[in-house]
Amino acid sequence: MRNLKRALSLLLSSTMVLGMLVMGSSAASYQDVKTSHNTEAIEVLQAVGIMTGDQNGKFNPDAKVTRNEMAVIMCNLLDYTVASYKGTAPFTDVPAWAEPYVAACYTNGITAGISATQYGGNQTVTTGEAALMLLKALGYFQYSGDFGQDWLVETTKTGSTAGLFGGVKNGAREALTRNDVAQMVLNTLKADVVVAEKNGSDITVGDIIISGGKATYTARVSTDSDYKAISDAKVDGKYTVQLGEELYDGKLVKAGSAEDDFGRPSVKWTYKSQEVGVYADDADAVYTATVEKQDLYDLVGSEVYNDLKNGDADFSVVVDGVALKDVKLSDYIVKNNDDDAGDKIIKKGATTEVFIDDDSNDVVITVINSYVAQVDGDYDKNDEELELDILDEAPVDVKDTTLSSDDFDYLDSYSDEDYVLITVANKEIKTIDLAETVEGKVTAYTEKKNVTVDGTKYEYSKNYTDAVKSDSKLTYDLNDAYTLVLDANGYVIYTDGTAGHNDYVYVAKMDYAGGAKKSLEGDAYFIDGTNKVITIDNDDDFNARDYGNWYSYNEKSNGKYELNEVEDAETVVYYGTATSKVITENGKSAVYVGDKEGNSKAETVKANNDTIFIVNDDDDVAVYTGIKNVPDITAKTATTEIAVVMDGAYADVVYIYSKDMSISGDSGDRVYLLEEGPNASVDKDDNKYYEYDAIVNGKITTVKATDKDLKIGLYQNVSYDKNGYMDDQDLVKDASDDDFKAYTGIQSISYKAGVLSLGEGNDVVLADKYTIFVNDDGDGKTTTPSSLAKNFGKDGTYDQTVFVFEDDNDEAVEVYVYKIKDADKNDADKVDAKIQSVEMWPDGGFKIVMNPKAEQDTNFTVELQQRVDGKYVSAGTKKVTLKKDNTTVSDAGDKFLLETGKVYKVVVNGVESNEVKGK
Repeated sequence: MRNLKRALSLLLSSTMVLGMLVMGSSAASYQDVKTSHNTEAIEVLQAVGIMTGDQNGKFNPDAKVTRNEMAVIMCNLLDYTVASYKGTAPFTDVPAWAEPYVAACYTNGITAGISATQYGGNQTVTTGEAALMLLKALGYFQYSGDFGQDWLVETTKTGSTAGLFGGVKNGAREALTRNDVAQMVLNTLKADVVVAEKNGSDITVGDIIISGGKATYTARVSTDSDYKAISDAKVDGKYTVQLGEELYDGKLVKAGSAEDDFGRPSVKWTYKSQEVGVYADDADAVYTATVEKQDLYDLVGSEVYNDLKNGDADFSVVVDGVALKDVKLSDYIVKNNDDDAGDKIIKKGATTEVFIDDDSNDVVITVINSYVAQVDGDYDKNDEELELDILDEAPVDVKDTTLSSDDFDYLDSYSDEDYVLITVANKEIKTIDLAETVEGKVTAYTEKKNVTVDGTKYEYSKNYTDAVKSDSKLTYDLNDAYTLVLDANGYVIYTDGTAGHNDYVYVAKMDYAGGAKKSLEGDAYFIDGTNKVITIDNDDDFNARDYGNWYSYNEKSNGKYELNEVEDAETVVYYGTATSKVITENGKSAVYVGDKEGNSKAETVKANNDTIFIVNDDDDVAVYTGIKNVPDITAKTATTEIAVVMDGAYADVVYIYSKDMSISGDSGDRVYLLEEGPNASVDKDDNKYYEYDAIVNGKITTVKATDKDLKIGLYQNVSYDKNGYMDDQDLVKDASDDDFKAYTGIQSISYKAGVLSLGEGNDVVLADKYTIFVNDDGDGKTTTPSSLAKNFGKDGTYDQTVFVFEDDNDEAVEVYVYKIKDADKNDADKVDAKIQSVEMWPDGGFKIVMNPKAEQDTNFTVELQQRVDGKYVSAGTKKVTLKKDNTTVSDAGDKFLLETGKVYKVVVNGVESNEVKGK
């Protein structure tokens, strides 16, 4: 058995594979992992370091996995020391970051290429391909005869028998997501390691191998108690060996007799005596409304029912984590009975799960209710707490409505007045999620049952006390706007009648139209984002100097609009201007208004998730609803106008206009541009943008920008417009910033013990996890600090500016250097060695002779070329090493495979060998 030793494999990784490697973030804190995902698999794999999230706290469960990335996962699973495999892959299409992982899997028989020289690493991995890799890790498919006539059919059969596909819905030929891969890997950790017994012998006839038949595979067994950590199954008195037990010395433990907070039968995972999590078993049935007693009888079956009735099996009902006392079986399960089971608790708005123990026939029914609450005030950053207000006299007793970040993740993502759904167990809040809301006009309703909004009928949750209680007097003003709050199953759990918006229009300008009888027209902006010129019906009340005001309106039958100013004792309107001011910030309630001369009103007002923002960016109009959707907006000119209509303590509608404003603000991204002179494109809305090759937040990718004249280098304070195009950014120019630094005039770099010295007096301490990026004349690559120190400044190939991004500990997370001139693919120049001759032999071997002796180990890429129709084309490559103090390197292992009668040569560093004919 082996302990995990991942240090070397992590050192080789670039940020292109950070999502596969250990980042130190808790799986429980992944903001994008929902209950619908394979949370058990994701969290267990995070704990042991096989798959984890990115630096932004996301697991990206729905992202597709490539064959390159699957190789990384397999190396992490099987604990390969990938550093020792670097440079040994036979494939020519594998990028540098993935090569050692692919090489390790290839060498150990876990994977093969799509051809002799192509791995196809950028293709998505399919269920069948992933299953084959995982089955080989378990010990299956050791012989060619195991594959039969169709490898995919045999893989699917064997994978199904081994239990690899539980919880995975994709077909064998479909691409896998990270969510599905996590589940398959967990299934593999729980599966038996097998040993093979060959059936017959292979027969070789010329170049053809005739398989002796499929092997027989049986589970490995042992008397060692470490092998009962995941499963205590035995064969002939010995424990079967699961892969997770083999890899982790029995320190990864699965206990199958646990219960979660809601009383559901569960499994509990621990790793190195630390709890990973408790995960509910898959229920035999799930109900989100009422269920008949007969249906439950049909579910459990007569044998289980008889055991329950006779007291030979246990029956229990748990509601919100509390087991009910004196439960009667006849209240829930009865043959030939169409009454509602548990009619007081199993209703709309509750999630009811039924668990049947296959061994004991015990039955557990758990009921989990959703309750509605509202955020009371913004997140308290000092105490790291969020206060909730339970709404609607909800039928639940909660000890404490103050939530702490010690117990809940991402509390800072909630805002004042947000509607949230909570679940409660033993009087403690266990989960919180943002509630789904529906806004519209109520056109019909049925007391105690349902309400219809914009033509769609919504049923009430049983936990909407005010709506379903016997003396409920809940009514609606028909055709008025309301907000419905829905529970997790789509039932109405609360109604807010105050979220409707009045019919407002902002008139930016008025003027008279020509003709015999001039009419007064207005440039009008409506709250749905519509902008049009309207004719004002009550034009005697206005003149052409009246503009920049909010009005309520009534559209007349003649198509004209009657306008009335909304400023009154009930509704307050603020008007203002701003210059170089932050007007809105995403997720924050404050809106900067400013003031006009003589206006003494407050400079800021509060907005909430119902506030409508009309943003007019030089006649490009966008509408956002709520502070979670409005972007960061910063004024840039004195012409920025802000006009706000208040509804009580919160802004109802906000109009913002400017000829030049920053929309979205600082995204927090760091962007290193790899090139100048980008590609110009136009999107479907005729917006022009420029696409640059770039490194964004440590990932080699591309970025779209509105500026075509950006320079190569590292940028901070990056913002994006509403189309997602980078529209504002600051090039890092010196080393004065805390996190972003540019060291200029660097002519040499040295490295020792984790410190890069950039010339004199510029020492850069490398963080525990760092990446050194090389902009190789527009191509993003990575390198090691030793290699950078050895080659920087040589022959003037590097720009003298070095960019560094540091963490809060003033340690370098990323270093960027610009290699202006393209270097040779091989590194013979590093030792001042010259190729004297290259010789090739008809058996596929070759010899390289150097002069003088190599001063250090030197790598060469040898390309095999075949003559086709009078021209030479590439037929593959392999890598060889010239050892220190030697002058000759010969093919010492696998030779190139030459086809009989075909003409070949090899090329090394531009030096060609003699021609040979294969034989």
